Amino acid sequence: MQLDDTNPQNSFLNTTRKERKRVQVYLVSGIRLVGSIESFDAFVVMLSTPGGMQTIYKRAISTIQLDTGTRPPGGGGGGARAPGSGPRTPGVGPRTPRVTSDGNPQAPLVVTRKRRSMVPGSGNE
Repeated sequence: MQLDDTNPQNSFLNTTRKERKRVQVYLVSGIRLVGSIESFDAFVVMLSTPGGMQTIYKRAISTIQLDTGTRPPGGGGGGARAPGSGPRTPGVGPRTPRVTSDGNPQAPLVVTRKRRSMVPGSGNE
């Protein structure tokens, strides 16, 4: 199947592939991947990243843009890390302690969710 080069999406992907430009790929889940496009077809994009080759389904891609070399506000993302910076642990980092209005530390917030009861014959088993 021949890809249509008049399609702006294919033109952009093909140009970045030929020129080996670094791109930022944002997935619909919010994850940011940085690398260069090795190949693509109607359904997937092959992205070469510092961690290796990744196959990304196009339906999972929100945005593709040229890598500006700067990080978006709020950090995050899937770019390369500096050597010796240690393993990445999602959701763990420096936190400011929660305090009450009088300045005393507040107990941690605990959320307890009730499990839905499964009733036979109701269609949700």
